[in-house]
Order: sequence, then structure tokens, then C-alpha cells
Amino acid sequence: MRARSPVAALALALATLASLACAGQRPAPSPARASIDASHTWARLLHGLPGTWTASSERGPALEVSYRLVSRGSALLETFGASPAEQTLSVYHPDGRGLMLTHYCAQGNQVRLRASEASAERVTFTYLDATNVGPGQSVMHELVFVLGPDTLDRTEVYRAQDGSAETSVLHFVRR
Repeated sequence: MRARSPVAALALALATLASLACAGQRPAPSPARASIDASHTWARLLHGLPGTWTASSERGPALEVSYRLVSRGSALLETFGASPAEQTLSVYHPDGRGLMLTHYCAQGNQVRLRASEASAERVTFTYLDATNVGPGQSVMHELVFVLGPDTLDRTEVYRAQDGSAETSVLHFVRR
């Protein structure tokens, strides 16, 4: 048997300590792929969403959302809101035949949703998990798109930590 170098011995000792420290912890199971076929919906989103959309708001100035293809067409980037300091980003992408999205919220949390219903005109994303959720923050639990030729109806459901939900519906038109 060869003698180990001091660096190799230290690395082995650290790896052993790390494995002992984590012995009681199991990695989170990876989420199962979607059981629905959303490939036609993905094609519709790729062709129907890119561009800028506006919605009037009863609470203030018009809201703006824009979509553009990124990563050689493998993902759709959504930029929501006019103020750069409060913009949110969401990234939509296929997952096998399913669809996923990660919502980077202005609150500082990141929520992943998976398509649970999909057709050419409508897609419903439902909550999968979230990171960096602070005390008192609500997170997106559902997002529904209904896509027309030049219209986009967007329904968001945010759920607070106490279980209460807030739903908002926005009607966008292509700009």
C-alpha cells in the first residue's frame, strides 16, 4: 500500500467528517417529470409570447411584461414590471415533454412551478418548491396563461405562510 501525501490524507479526512456530519440528512428527492405532454404548449409559447405586452391597472400606471427567447431558443425569459429595482424575472423551459418555470420574485425568493394543465390556448403552472422565502412572504402557487392572437390573460395566485391566498387577474394586449 502506498503512503498518502499530506494533502490527500487531509482531503480524505475532511470528506469523511463531512459524510459523518450529513449522515442523518437525506438529499431532497428530485421532482418527478410531468405526467402531461406540454410540448405543443411550449411551441405555442415560443411563437406567441415573444414581444412586449401591456395591461392597464386600477392601482396605478400600466403594467408591462416582455418575453424573449434565450439560450438558443431553449428558454423563454419573462421580464415583468417597468421599474428595474422591482422587476421580476421568470424563466420558462421544457422538462422532457413537460414545462417548468422558475420565478425570481422581487421579494427575493425563487419559486419553481410545473405545468399541470396544458393546451394550445391555456397553461396552468402549479407550485413545486421555493427557496429563500423570508418570514411573512407569500409565494406564487399558481400561474395561468390564456393566450389569444394578440391578448394574454394572466392569473396569479400567491399563498401566504398562513395559507391565505391572493389572486390577481391581468389582461394584456400586445404592444
